Amino acid sequence: MVYIFVFLLSSLFVLISEFFYRNRILSFYILFLIFAIFTLAFFAAVRDISIGTDTIMYSNYFHAVTNYSGILSYCSDLRHAYGIEYGFLILNYFVGIFTNNVHIFFFVCQCLILTNIYLSLNNIRNNVNVCVGWLTYCFLFYPVSLNILRQSISISFILLGISYIYKGSYKRTVLLFLIAVLFHTSAIFSLITFVYLYIINKIHKKSEIWMVFISILIITALIPVTINFLNSRGLIGDKYSQYLIQSNTVSLFSTIGVRTPMIVIMIASIVFSRKYLRKNDYFIYILIIQEFTLLPLQQIATAVGRILLCFGIVKVIGYPLILQKLTLQKSILKVVFLVAYVILIVFIFYNQVIINNSGEIYPYVVSSDI
Repeated sequence: MVYIFVFLLSSLFVLISEFFYRNRILSFYILFLIFAIFTLAFFAAVRDISIGTDTIMYSNYFHAVTNYSGILSYCSDLRHAYGIEYGFLILNYFVGIFTNNVHIFFFVCQCLILTNIYLSLNNIRNNVNVCVGWLTYCFLFYPVSLNILRQSISISFILLGISYIYKGSYKRTVLLFLIAVLFHTSAIFSLITFVYLYIINKIHKKSEIWMVFISILIITALIPVTINFLNSRGLIGDKYSQYLIQSNTVSLFSTIGVRTPMIVIMIASIVFSRKYLRKNDYFIYILIIQEFTLLPLQQIATAVGRILLCFGIVKVIGYPLILQKLTLQKSILKVVFLVAYVILIVFIFYNQVIINNSGEIYPYVVSSDI
């Protein structure tokens, strides 16, 4: 299948680049990293605009650049007409100055996303396997980027910001979160990560982490119930209630099912590898728990469920971190878990994209106007 082949090819390039990185051969390290990014970016760029439910819409936004003589009028009109965020409009406009080929625009967008993803993994490479993180992105999030492009750019900046939180660089995180909001307003929810960071820094005993997890579980479990209650009482304005009226919701059973194995492994890593865990590791774990407990939002409406992506993107670094901590100093166990993990993410991709046709990106079709 073409998707799996492209994912594995790109990941192979990352693997080779990591070999040159460890051997300090900088030129080949960068070369194969570019191959890895360009493989996925080119694959997204040459697709037909029928691939992805929102692709035609993004194509129209881009082609609209030719109708304007200035960036201010372009951004003002499209912001007023469609509510598109300024960051995405500015990117449209500046690419549109140089070309009217939408496939080049898609290529630029993917390069931006993929660069952010790699930088995020690179920031914490001492604690995660970069190749495993890249595979995680390919199978779990790259398909989403072929559909909801604006939010994919946004969550790539969120992930980069979270990786800087992990490193302790909070000022950069604030800047990156603000940039993320410029591409999709849902990124405003990423600011809640600072609340979790504050809570984590107040923990003096590792045994207190369970109390934090239980508290977050209870609070977030009440959010979907609260939204439904307020909407049923007419307490949510018309502007926002329209997002709650959708029949195309996601099966809660399947979304919980595909995440449960890694949640179980995460709990096991806390229990059996506690002495290896730092406060920042718990911070990442809390974000994974946050996304898991917010899953009922998808039962309200698909659009509301997209808030999950602001937290779910952390799995790109979170899942490899879990595997790394659990299998630390256990080489045989590490191989077993790695193989099982790859099988899991391939299954998730197959179930969501091939079986359920999520995002309408399968079967893949190359554009005829390249």
